[in-house]
Amino acid sequence: MLHPVPDSTKRRRLLRVVALQRRLILRLCGLTAGAAVDRSWLEGVWHELPPEWIERFWSLDKGKRAEWIKTLAAASPLDKQRLADICREELRFKVLWQSGGGVTMHKVDWAQKTSKTFSAANSLLKSFYAPLLYDGEGYRLGSETLAKSHYLAGITPAARKVCPYCDNFLQKTELDHFLPKDEFPFLSCHPDNLIPSCPDSNSGSHKGIGVPLDWDAADQAANWFHPRWRSAAGCVCVEIQVTPDRQLSARLLPRATADTERVTNSRPRGVTPCRLTPPALR
Repeated sequence: MLHPVPDSTKRRRLLRVVALQRRLILRLCGLTAGAAVDRSWLEGVWHELPPEWIERFWSLDKGKRAEWIKTLAAASPLDKQRLADICREELRFKVLWQSGGGVTMHKVDWAQKTSKTFSAANSLLKSFYAPLLYDGEGYRLGSETLAKSHYLAGITPAARKVCPYCDNFLQKTELDHFLPKDEFPFLSCHPDNLIPSCPDSNSGSHKGIGVPLDWDAADQAANWFHPRWRSAAGCVCVEIQVTPDRQLSARLLPRATADTERVTNSRPRGVTPCRLTPPALR
């Protein structure tokens, strides 16, 4: 969190993808139980998209995507209402870091065994990111195609040189889901949840699978930095130490007591120790 991440110039185009997700889910949740859905119905939902793109969307994943949509159409009114509520809740996640407890996120059991609704929704929403946002697929929005590489190219080169998590040089840039897409599938393509990072910081061994929120707290994001809305820039100092085996060890220290917990929570993505080479230390 040492470097604030600016918006991409493709932000508004990616928000159109988020709008496509939202529209599809809410239209499905508005159907009567067991209503028939097919590709023609989907073309009516996404009337502004090319029919050939919608056909590919419908048929990808060996028909699984169509089955997920049909599962949601057949869901009970109670499940549909719950899914619509989750959609609106997750898309307000920015308030967590900007209004101090102005919204509460609820932990969702997406794999619940009593209903296929939520696992189908989770898989469908994540498919908007992989493979659809990958360069091999992309979104046909107007006269241009939108993919991950276009979104990354829209972030200033200076901001893409240093990883905002570990402060290391970005030789290769990946996109990290700050709130994990497995837990927050409605944010799988949200530009405010996609953070350019180095491969190490984006790997499971470094970031883990935890959610950067305190589920049971009144202000769930109070003890967490955010690389765009609550950067650690100016809030921490870096202490460098030499270990007995001649390695550099760096740790972050808070400048203010109020940031102590936030700094502690940021440490899983901290700086990796490196071997010293200066002759004076040999």
